[in-house]
Amino acid sequence: KNNASNITEFVLAPQHNEMELKKYLVRHKYLMLTDIIICDNGKFYNIIRCQKSRVRHNIPTEQMYFGQNVPGADYAKYVDNRYNKVADIIGTIPYFKSFGMRKYYSVIKRAKNKLENK
Repeated sequence: KNNASNITEFVLAPQHNEMELKKYLVRHKYLMLTDIIICDNGKFYNIIRCQKSRVRHNIPTEQMYFGQNVPGADYAKYVDNRYNKVADIIGTIPYFKSFGMRKYYSVIKRAKNKLENK
């Protein structure tokens, strides 16, 4: 937002609020050239390479949550990790309080099904 230079390409590694960052990038016309999840010592890191564009580029919902499924990324491992964690959480929350979590779970299940059907 405060970029006063002529730099048009960035490599970002958000520590939290990845979704907010990705929404910001889309809103402000940045094209996400690379959006991957890397696992290191059991921790997942999101790495985003983006470039300023003249037009807005929408990205698929699954990419917003899990990055791109490309060689070298830990996409499948991350989807599986999220699936297991959210399944455990949903089991502890009353049904009427878990709408947002169930919606997220349906996105995870869709991504997991795509991986299993390849």
